[in-house]
Amino acid sequence: MLRLLLVDDHPLVLSGLSAVLSGEPDLEVAATAPDGAAALAALGRTRVDIAVVDLRLPDTDGTQLCRRMLLSHPGLRIVVLTMHADEDLVLNALAAGASAYVLKDSAPADVVAAIREVSRGNLIIGARARPALAGSLGEPQSRTIGNLSPREHQILDLLARGLSTAVIGQRLGLSPKTVRNQLSTIFAKIGVTTRTAAAVVAREAGLGRTRPGP
Repeated sequence: MLRLLLVDDHPLVLSGLSAVLSGEPDLEVAATAPDGAAALAALGRTRVDIAVVDLRLPDTDGTQLCRRMLLSHPGLRIVVLTMHADEDLVLNALAAGASAYVLKDSAPADVVAAIREVSRGNLIIGARARPALAGSLGEPQSRTIGNLSPREHQILDLLARGLSTAVIGQRLGLSPKTVRNQLSTIFAKIGVTTRTAAAVVAREAGLGRTRPGP
């Protein structure tokens, strides 16, 4: 049974989403919250596996809330559920640690599927949000990790886990400059332009399943 925290400042959204998710045999709505402060308080008193978070909250930015929740609960998985999709919003949410980005006008089954996939360690970008990443992810045919060397594959896996350039270098016995050079080569090979976009490609390919602890 996956225990969920729903975070949204619209009561109708909370009640509707809660009703949909509670109807699934493997999902349980453990808590709801109308803002960031209430969400953090709920995490402090209730065991939660996955948080479903809106980006527009009255007391905080949802992306910042993702960071704060993961700082105190690194094992938590986060599904962003929002009305808004542009490149910066999606990339910033993923960079903050969200494991899924889904739009509110998606079918309920798609939201349920995203929650289940996130519980398995997968990265999910809803079909309706994916066009926002077209500029960062390049052409579909270039987004493959099959042409990476074993060392490049290893570096990309660590990047997808959220590790910094310095920490990747420490793990592999490489200088930060060498890691940066390797990352530039990796980005060119997989057709992306940013670390977050590289992490998206990597996690969709099954890398970076384990996020680092605090």
